[in-house]
Amino acid sequence: MKKSLRILSVILSALMVMSVLSVIPAFAADTSAVLSGDKSGTTGDCTWSYKESSGKLTISGSGATENVNGKGPFDDFLGQVKSVVVEEGVTVIGDRLFSNMNEISSVSLPTTLTSIKFCAFMNCHKLGAITIPASVKNIDA
Repeated sequence: MKKSLRILSVILSALMVMSVLSVIPAFAADTSAVLSGDKSGTTGDCTWSYKESSGKLTISGSGATENVNGKGPFDDFLGQVKSVVVEEGVTVIGDRLFSNMNEISSVSLPTTLTSIKFCAFMNCHKLGAITIPASVKNIDA
């Protein structure tokens, strides 16, 4: 009887270990994007992607980005963004979208852009100059 219980406990222990090990590869696959430092998401009608290796934030899609009032979509890496590329199709940069990104030194804006909202680039101290396309008809103060 003792021997049967011991064998049963060894078999059950082995099964438990195998079930835990089978979950680990799936867990690792799900975290690869997080471990690489690359991030992506949405902002209003648009999408964004951030490449940690280059510090480049790209906004794409068509329409308006969100207005930020409180925590913004990029707050987790504010001090790491070095350049921003807003691609063709984006029409509005929302309130405070890039504010406090004090490492940004370059911004590229599309010819589809028509409006830059309130404080969109507030406290971007390393941004020396920005070329505003002729398509922009409204810049909120």
